[in-house]
Formats: sequence, C-alpha cells, structure tokens
Amino acid sequence: MKHQQISHYRLTDHLGAGSYGEVWKGVHVDDPAFVVAVKLVSPQMQREPGFIEALRRECRILDGLDHPGIVRFRELVVREGQVAMVLELLEGEDLEGSLGRGPQPVAEVARILELALEGLAYAHARGLVHRDIKPANVYRCRDGRVKLMDFGLSRAAGGSGGSSSGVVKGTLDYMAPERFSGGGAPVSDVYALGLVAWELLAGRRAAPAGDLPTKLGWHLMTGAGDVRGARPDCPAWLAELLLAMTAREAAARPADGGAALAELRRLRAAFGAPGRAPAPRPPPTVEVKVGGGGPAGARGAPAPPPTVEVKVGPAPAPAPPPAHPPSPAPPVPAPASAGGGAFALLGALGVLVVGVVVCAGTGGGGDATESTAQPEPAQAPAAEPSTSVDYPMVKVPVGTFTMGSPASEAGRDDDEQQHKVTLTRSYLMGKTEVTQALWQSVMGTRPTMKEYKGASLLGDQLPMYGVSWCEAVEFANRLSSREGLSAAYQGVDQCESSEGKSVVWDRTSAGYRLPTEAEWEFAARGGVGGPYAGGATAEEACAVGNVLTPSSRAKYGVPWDSFACEDGHLGPSPVGSYRANGYGLHDLTGNVWEWCWDWYGPYGGASTDPVGAQSGPFRVYRGGSWLFGPRYARVANRYSDTPGTRNDPLGFRLVRTIP
Repeated sequence: MKHQQISHYRLTDHLGAGSYGEVWKGVHVDDPAFVVAVKLVSPQMQREPGFIEALRRECRILDGLDHPGIVRFRELVVREGQVAMVLELLEGEDLEGSLGRGPQPVAEVARILELALEGLAYAHARGLVHRDIKPANVYRCRDGRVKLMDFGLSRAAGGSGGSSSGVVKGTLDYMAPERFSGGGAPVSDVYALGLVAWELLAGRRAAPAGDLPTKLGWHLMTGAGDVRGARPDCPAWLAELLLAMTAREAAARPADGGAALAELRRLRAAFGAPGRAPAPRPPPTVEVKVGGGGPAGARGAPAPPPTVEVKVGPAPAPAPPPAHPPSPAPPVPAPASAGGGAFALLGALGVLVVGVVVCAGTGGGGDATESTAQPEPAQAPAAEPSTSVDYPMVKVPVGTFTMGSPASEAGRDDDEQQHKVTLTRSYLMGKTEVTQALWQSVMGTRPTMKEYKGASLLGDQLPMYGVSWCEAVEFANRLSSREGLSAAYQGVDQCESSEGKSVVWDRTSAGYRLPTEAEWEFAARGGVGGPYAGGATAEEACAVGNVLTPSSRAKYGVPWDSFACEDGHLGPSPVGSYRANGYGLHDLTGNVWEWCWDWYGPYGGASTDPVGAQSGPFRVYRGGSWLFGPRYARVANRYSDTPGTRNDPLGFRLVRTIP
C-alpha cells in the first residue's frame, strides 16, 4: 500500500490496523506540507450489508460538523473497490495511553471531561450518537485540545446492520446496560464517557475482566460506584457528576452531552470549585491518531478492551457480580512513558488497536567499507560468563551477511533493500526476550494488562511487554549496575523529555545494551538465509515463534490477513517455547516485538558495524509479535516508533559486547 495514491494523497506511513481496516499517513501530491490520516476500510467491513450506504450517510453528516472537540472529516473515497476516509491528522495521545500511566491529576481529568462533553453536546444537538466511546476514541492533543474520534465508522458499522440483524456493536466495557437489549441513545454515550473519566481517576479499568455474562452482570447489577473508593482525593462535585453519568438506570443519567455538560458546570459552581484548569504542558512524544479505538500513530499502554458484537434479544440472566473492590493504583514504571496509545493491545480502528509507525526509510549508516569476513557456521551456543542474573546468553559470531530481503520475498516492504553488512565484533545475546520475572526483580513493576480474550498476559516466564525504548535502556543500565558492569548508556534520565536524543551509547562498555538493528538481524538469521528466523518457511513460522494465524484470527475476530500458518493463539508464550535457530536463540520470530538501538532511517550501501541513522524521531523494533501474522515476523521486516511509546506487544532482549 505504501506510495499508493488515494484521491489527492500518497500513502507514506502505516499508522495502525484494526477491525475497520488500516490507517495510513497521507501526503498531498501537490503540497508535501499538507498531511492527513487516511483510514482504509477493510474488504470484510465493506461487504457488510448496507455498510457503504450507511457510511455515505454518516460522512455527509460529518462533513457538516465544525467543532474543536471532534476530529475533522475531509473526504470519503469510494472507487474501484477502495473505500477510505480522509481525516485530520492529530498529534498527541489517546486516553488509552494516559490510562496506561496510572491515575491522572484530578484537575486534568475534569478538564478532559468538560472538553469531551462540549464535543459530545455539539454532536448530540445535531442528532449524532457515537455508540463506541472509550479511552482509545478520546484524543488529547499536544496543544491541550480534546477530540472525540471515530464517529462515522462506529455509527455506520452499527447502522448498517444493527437494527435489522439484531447485532449491537460497541466495546463491552463501556456499553450502557440498555444497549444489551437493543436500546441506547445519547444517554448511552454519557454513560460511556463517565466510565472513561472514572478510569482516568482510578488508574484502572472500571469493568472487571471476564466474559459477556460477567460484564453484563457488572453493568446491570454493580456498576462503577463512587470513584472516591478508588480515588479519595476526588472532589465531591466531580464524584457526584460521575455517579450520575454512570448510573445503571438510563433515566437517572443526564439525557445527553448537553445536559451532562450543564450538570458539570452546575455542580462545580454549587460546590465553589474553580473553573476549568489550563491545559498542562503536553507530553514530548508525538502520536498520530485517528479514531476507531486506538492510536493511529505511536502506541502503548494497557490493551484496550475488545470491540465486540453482542446479539440483541432477551437479556441473559446476569451472573452474580464478581467481587471487584477498588485496587491500588498500578505502579508507574520509571521513567514514566511519554508514549501513549494502546499497539497499543493496539486501536487505530476497532477490535484491536495496534499503534505502530512504519516509516519510509531505514537505518544502516556506518563505515561503508565492506569486510571480506564470512559468517561462522551455526554452532553450539557459547556459555555465558558467570553472573547472578537468570538470563542465559549465547555468543553470536562475527561475519558478513546480506541484510534486508530480496524483491521476490512475499510480504516485503520497500525499506528492506538488500546490502552487505559486516560485523567485526562478536557479542553475547540473550537466548530469549527479557522475562516479566527479571523485569520485576530489576524495575519492581509488572505489565498492567492481565489478560486479553482469555489469553493470560502475566507470568514469570512470559516476555515483558508494554516497554518503551527509554525504559529498555534504563533497564539495561540498572542490570549492569547490579552486576558490577559499566553502564552502556549515558543521558538515560533525560530520555523521555528529550524524545530519546539525550541517550549516548558508550561503545567501549561491556554492560547490557540493546542490539543494533544489524546485530539483531544477523543473530535472527542464525547463519542461514530465508524470511524467518533460522531459515524457517512461512508454513513453519508458528513452530519458530508465536504469531497470529488464520485459525486464531477466526477464533478471536482479528482482521489482519497475509497469514500462512495454521496454529497460534492471541497472547504471548513463555520464553523459549519455540525452536531455537542456529545460534541457539529462541523467539526471534514472533512473541513480542524487540527494540533495537538504531534510529529509523534509510539503508545505505555495504557497511561495517552500522549503528543506524544519526538521529530521527523513531527507534527501530523487529521480529513481529503475537498480534501480527507471519509477514510481520520476517527477519527483514522493520517497524519503528517514538522512544516513549509503550505498545503492548513491545518487548526486548539484551546483548553485551565481548571485551
């Protein structure tokens, strides 16, 4: 799709994917300074009865909206089997990213809620109901604006078949009780937005984990309750407003966004509370986002709750509400990530929010002199030097290899140009990704998302995920210090605020560090060629690493294509579960994406010990994950994101230079 032209825009960067399709950055063919977000609607969605006509109707309505609290619609493209929405491109993060960093300041939550209600009131006054408000569909821009996203697609998807086929579409954690029986109107949007504000204050999900009966029972019989149980410093006026907005009975709530906004201002005045606080200084990370349940640019944070389809009919007998006492705020990893979004378990568009940024260039600078050294044959792994760390490492030899992919490779992107690379220093590489147990022993935290669609995401031997590049380099330094090794990186304490530019690598250090992109690909190939780690074929990819497949796609309702395997599941596997390559390294195909040192930039020609581009906005990660198909797990495939991004499938493994 890269470089394809949609209307007046050429697609440049893949920003995300989800149940509605894909999101790309588009650049106007006549004005490179004019950029937009292009949301490509999936063929599956296009085939839904009545969807295209419903989308046309919604876009005609969106075209008449002009409010700072709603993402601006620019154009609908329907031609030659291609359906796309052209929208305003945003910078900042969605509230899924904010939620991933724990409880938010009270004044900021109140400010966000008021601005979101202003946009909702404007829409409701014009007869527009959102139907899928959730953290991933509320966007906080870098300049402090708050925007509601994904009006057109969520309404068209529901309107195309919702009333006639008995299907209600939405996100289960935020669906008002009346929606389960086919009801719902502006008052249901009020309920969902109230839950979003409740969660920002509490720093956790309001609804319990579980299946449909469990969640339905919670919405009908328990509800969020008084947020002061989870956030004692919440002022009374705001707590009362959220109690009203999240009332289980629709009649007890403000009737629409306008009524809720009026109630907010009435309560604030009655309690003598100050007016809306000014917007705080925006986070340094830039995320490009367009509706649909998640980031359209940089991503991170706990996995957004799945978008679901609920059959409408007599409500099932609700299960007894599970015990769900307020829990303490989750710990915030140090340094706190500036990235946002859920790659979020991803949402630029729907069921899964995958916030990834795919850039047009690649990193591979360095000395242009090609060495004649040849790669050593695959060999028995060398033992790691004595250490107290439970993190086995093996020696990767020196050698020359062809980096990138041939033009004939299936799924190839145009940033994978083949070129010779020589590595002149051998290094130790972790046999597996860093585990959650090791991360906790060093950093004292765990991932915040515990499960997704029945797949467990927590376990000592599961890979650590949801890690930003800045956090990965800090972890490396902390582990080096614990082992009495010199730190590989300086400037780590300023990583987040400098967007990664403060971090300097001391290449003489023998401490733990991230691999360069060339080191990662050389190690992944394991001394042989082919698209997957250790020379595996596409049909063998699931035996080499945990990647999403046709059967798991059908089971979990995940929309991506380009699959070639017949097994797999939606969730990480214990490290080392899959066959090692020729160097004794596991899981380099799939499981979790792995951060590399390099800035993302274009490949050069032949090079020796390359370290990537000199600078840039994005750092590279490699290897695919449990949320992507085999195409993305190819060893030559390259993705990148801002250093502060904490996408859910993002992990890492460490290397050490051999002195």
